[in-house]
Amino acid sequence: MMQHTFVRSRLGLVVIVAALVSTPIVAGASDSSDQATKLAKLRAEVDRLATDIADHKDAARMRNRALAAQKADLELELRREQLRHKQLAEAMDRHKKRITAAAAAQEALKPAVKRAIATIVAVVAVGLPFRRDERLKDLERLGKRLDEGTLTPAKAFARLWSAVEDERRLAKESAKDRQVVTLDGRQVLADVVHIGAVMLFFRVGDQRFGYAAKDAGKAGGWRFVEVKDERHKALVQALFVSFDQQVRAGFFEVPWVLKSAGSTRGAQVTP
Repeated sequence: MMQHTFVRSRLGLVVIVAALVSTPIVAGASDSSDQATKLAKLRAEVDRLATDIADHKDAARMRNRALAAQKADLELELRREQLRHKQLAEAMDRHKKRITAAAAAQEALKPAVKRAIATIVAVVAVGLPFRRDERLKDLERLGKRLDEGTLTPAKAFARLWSAVEDERRLAKESAKDRQVVTLDGRQVLADVVHIGAVMLFFRVGDQRFGYAAKDAGKAGGWRFVEVKDERHKALVQALFVSFDQQVRAGFFEVPWVLKSAGSTRGAQVTP
């Protein structure tokens, strides 16, 4: 019984092996052409992919080289900017030191400028009363701005020098202008002619003429006096007519008004 079972088992195994051997041979014979075609296509695809990979590698190498060159340029530019920043920082430090030194020098100059302003104010305050209030206000405003710090001592000195030049020009020139004068206790607008910085004549309307006379007992040291003498009045009137006509050549006789408020005599001036 056991031998019969073994034989049947052997026969079944042989049949299975034969089936397994015979089946691939028949399938391989029928599909060999298709497999060869597929294999050729696969090999072509592999070749194409290999070519693509190689191209991508070449492109990547080129990009890497370009990026490396850009990196080198950027690093060089960074070093240049760092050097420039260092130079700017050093220049700023030097500039700050110069500013500090200049500020110290400015502070040292400030007292001298204030003394100079005070000197010019004192001179103008007792000088010829030709637009004197305006001249004094300009100088006082200059000193105030210097004290407030809105004007540096150097700039204040430059403006003071300009004011001094104006005073020098006033002393050298004779000119006609208009200003307020105090006459008989009232302030009136008058035409005035100043002869340098020593004489000032006025005209109110067409009939009243006079001059500025020194008066130590009056605030400001000057007062305005009307000319009553007809001859002296005619001299002052002729002076104004000449300036009205812009006649600037020749000599003109005017009352002498330098000694005191009550002393007038003839004098000659050049307009």
